[in-house]
Amino acid sequence: MTVQSAQSVTILFSTRVFITGVGTIADSLPTGTLYLNGTANGATVTVTNISGGLYKAQVTLPTLAFNDVVALSITATVSTITDTAVVWGDNNDLLVDANNAVKADLVDILGTVVSTPATAGILDINVKNMNNVAATAITTIKAVQGLTTADTIATYTGNTKQTVDAANIKTVTDKFAFTVANQVDANTLSVNGDAAAAANLAQGADALVAGHAITGTLSTTQMSTNLTETDNDQYKNRSVYWTSGALAGSSSAISAYTGSTKVLTYAATTTGESPANLDTFVIA
Repeated sequence: MTVQSAQSVTILFSTRVFITGVGTIADSLPTGTLYLNGTANGATVTVTNISGGLYKAQVTLPTLAFNDVVALSITATVSTITDTAVVWGDNNDLLVDANNAVKADLVDILGTVVSTPATAGILDINVKNMNNVAATAITTIKAVQGLTTADTIATYTGNTKQTVDAANIKTVTDKFAFTVANQVDANTLSVNGDAAAAANLAQGADALVAGHAITGTLSTTQMSTNLTETDNDQYKNRSVYWTSGALAGSSSAISAYTGSTKVLTYAATTTGESPANLDTFVIA
């Protein structure tokens, strides 16, 4: 057991008749003295009678250093005979912090002496194997947050060591283009391994014309649009596919387009519904 600075200690003791050993109340209230490393300390010891010859003594310990020894002696007079005896003792043999957590210096692990860490209070660890598979030592990571470009992180997938250089990753990601914030611009070079398929997909996408309806003529056969084409019948014999609004998912064959008013004329919608302002569409 260990005691700490400013700890309150309460112990019980009894007084007895010297000849018979029978417990009895002392002639007067006993007194107590706290000793620190064998010297009377001067701390106040409060003695209280509980009943008959049973007493309790309370004392608040002074500031203690590591390995200090404290002892409490009681002086009592019973039937005119005075005697002094040590009734309690202990020592401060553990270092603790403000939260009473034990402080410890790690000297060795399983008999192996621990070297002084590069950073005080942070244990240096060399990983010898992972998942019981021996490997060369993993490159030191100086900090989980705040890696420099010189730091190398060794990671493992299964038993295969994979080294990733943070500088190389940054070089690649710096090449990304962002026309729209947080959206990466990308060029698809092949589809399912077929470069020609990617080229055909690009040509098909280029042929699509996107737009939306605007306030004006909005019926089951005609729609005012935000298109910019000025030539008449530019989209004749193509199809309009609605992508939002009541007509989303449906399509109609285009029979005419007026370049001056930007109005599309198409076969009557199959649902009998009309597009509304800002409904989006694609001409294919």
